[in-house]
Amino acid sequence: MTFLNQLMLYFCTVVCVLYLLSGGYSAVRYFRRRQADKSAAEKISASQSAGTRPEDPRIPEQPS
Repeated sequence: MTFLNQLMLYFCTVVCVLYLLSGGYSAVRYFRRRQADKSAAEKISASQSAGTRPEDPRIPEQPS
């Protein structure tokens, strides 16, 4: 690895660590949570408006 590549690697590492320490991790986590919630809400509203029923259980019931 050349000196320039090593310098860029260390610089990026330091910048990422400082970003995470300054609260960037929580911002990323909240952004992903909002995206997941929005996607789930869209799926629920689409399934309710289409009148579909929930999926059948994946594990079939065993006779007793």
